[in-house]
Formats: sequence, structure tokens, C-alpha cells
Amino acid sequence: MKVPHSSDAGNTSGCCNVVVPVHRELTDTEMAALLHNVRILKSHDVTILGPDALCDYLDNTVTKNVLRETEGTARSLCLSDSHFVSIDSYNQLMISQEFYDQFADFSYILICQVDCLIIQDHLDSWTAHGYSFVGAPVFDGYSQPNLPYDFTGELNGGLSLRKISDCRRVTHEALFLTCAGAVRIANKVGAVALANLVLRLFGKTILPVKPGVNEDVIWTNLVPRYFSGFTIPTPMQASRFAFEAAPEYLLECNDGKLPFGCHAFQRYGSKFWRKYFPDEYFSTDR
Repeated sequence: MKVPHSSDAGNTSGCCNVVVPVHRELTDTEMAALLHNVRILKSHDVTILGPDALCDYLDNTVTKNVLRETEGTARSLCLSDSHFVSIDSYNQLMISQEFYDQFADFSYILICQVDCLIIQDHLDSWTAHGYSFVGAPVFDGYSQPNLPYDFTGELNGGLSLRKISDCRRVTHEALFLTCAGAVRIANKVGAVALANLVLRLFGKTILPVKPGVNEDVIWTNLVPRYFSGFTIPTPMQASRFAFEAAPEYLLECNDGKLPFGCHAFQRYGSKFWRKYFPDEYFSTDR
């Protein structure tokens, strides 16, 4: 594991750290959204997460801009470029022991990607609920929700609150195996369940993961089935935390009340969100 590069070595422990993944240089629109979010969440520490190749940019541009907006600390955390080359490599990072051990001094992290907008700082009230993972509810049909609307029970990770102690326990104990070939057959005939009876004596558990599954599906569908005490809210409870697809429907379900924030606001319902946010967050500058 590489030692992270940080622009603020004095970052101290606290309740929640706002983690912003940055895979490439940001557009003006993305920077505007990022600075909006840290202004709303200004009492919380911020970590700008990215690849080693972007360290100078993260230090000298992104983190410096963030420091002007926050009352907490801000740092850049640079990890191996290999974690940021594809969606799959990022998914692997987000279920890794390496990642969550970086935040052992915090009780929670808020993953806040640059396609998110925070509406109101209710972060402390959400950490008080004690959930292991909270994110926007996912609809049956995913990016194209089926009608009538129904939920999968999974939660989205783009804007997500994660309890560090629970995530570290899982990543320290879980053996994530791709459920293909021999592993798929072993799981189907019950051999994986039998192996887990023995492995749990040694503090380990096999989790059979379908190929191509995103990390948030692993956290909110697979992990709660194998790790007791890993808790997530119901979809309707989660809708008070964040909207993603079908924001009009979720607003109606929430009696007209907006959530803590939204994810992929330009992709899902930009017309809806333009009623609440300035035009500078909606320009197409890339």
C-alpha cells in the first residue's frame, strides 16, 4: 500500500469526513458543484481522493479551493493510479481494506462524487441513526426505472454515508470471490456455505460476487446477508437522505420535502433540479 500524499498532515479525528473522488481534472461545472457542497458541509473535514498522477493538481488546485470554503481541514489523498483506471478498479478500491483503513480516525465518511449536490447539512442527524451504509434508493430497472415504480432494496454509492467501523470489519474479514466458473458451481451446491462454517472460526467469510457488480450493490445487497449488524435503511427511509432517479416521485413520497442531497442530478431530472440550483451547475463544459 502506498503512503497517501496529503496537503494537510495535521488532519485530526472527527465524526465524519467528506470524501470527494476525483478521477481527472474537473470541469468548471464540477468544480462549482464541489465548492457548493463543501460550503454547505463547511464544519466537516474534507478529503480529495485521486490517483498519484493527479497529486499536484489535487494539492495545488482542488484542495486549495476547498480550503477557502471549509472551516475544517482539507487534504488530498493520492493512491495508486491502478485504482482509478476503470469503473471496475474503482469498485475494487471501494471494497478494500486499504481504503477504509485510511479513515480509521473517523466514525463515518460521506462519499460525495462531483455529480452530487448537497441541499442541507443534516449530516450529523444521519450519523446519529447509526446505519452502516446510507445512499439514494435504487429503482427496479436501475437507470431506466420500470413503471409502476418499485425498489430493488439496494442503495446508490455516489452520495453515500458509510460507518467506518462496520466497513473495516467487513473488509478485514471478507474474502470477495468472483462468482464465476468453479466458484459459481460451489456456491450453487452449497460448498461456499459449508466452507464459511469453517472459515468463520478464523474470522473470515467468503462472499460470492457476481462479475461486473458495482461496489454499492455489494455493500447493500450482499454484505448485509453475510454480516449480521451491517444495517441499511429501507428505500423510503433512504429517500430522505438522497434522490437519484425519479426525483419527482421521491419528492411526492416525502410529502414535498427535499432530502439531504442528490446524486447524478444532471443525468436524472436536470429539469427538476434547475428549480433549486443555479444554472452554473448545469452547463455542459466537457
